[in-house]
Amino acid sequence: MDVGTLNFLVGSWKGKGIAQYPTIEAVEYSEELTFQKTEGFNVLQYEQKTWVESEKGIFDKPIFWDCGFLIEKEDNNFEFCSTQKSGRMELLSGKLVQKDDNTYEIVFKSKAIYNDKQMVKSGRTFLFSKSSIKYELWMSTTNHPNYDIHLKAALEK
Repeated sequence: MDVGTLNFLVGSWKGKGIAQYPTIEAVEYSEELTFQKTEGFNVLQYEQKTWVESEKGIFDKPIFWDCGFLIEKEDNNFEFCSTQKSGRMELLSGKLVQKDDNTYEIVFKSKAIYNDKQMVKSGRTFLFSKSSIKYELWMSTTNHPNYDIHLKAALEK
């Protein structure tokens, strides 16, 4: 398998998002998402970092760090392996769907969540084009079992 269909993701993407959930106060964040491809491996490696506004009024206070792999399986199915700074690890799976000539969508659903007793279920929807990424992250926890949106962002290359 080769992730050639998504090789256009290689590079750095930047933008803004909003974190919200019934158990937290909504907050805007800035984000950088980087994809890399290493020859000989049919995966895309990613690193995602986010910052919130500091007392200085600029987005320079780190709040989140996530890294992992986007792995193509068979028939446009992908796995998204995510490891977060808290130690939580997630394995999600989804199918790549071409929406038009330049736009692809993957709706990921959690297969397994490790090292976090509060997280019950998670999912991510990515809408990719050659110049933008839009995504949403949904989750349910032991404290809030309803499946609700947590993150929503728009990034550009």
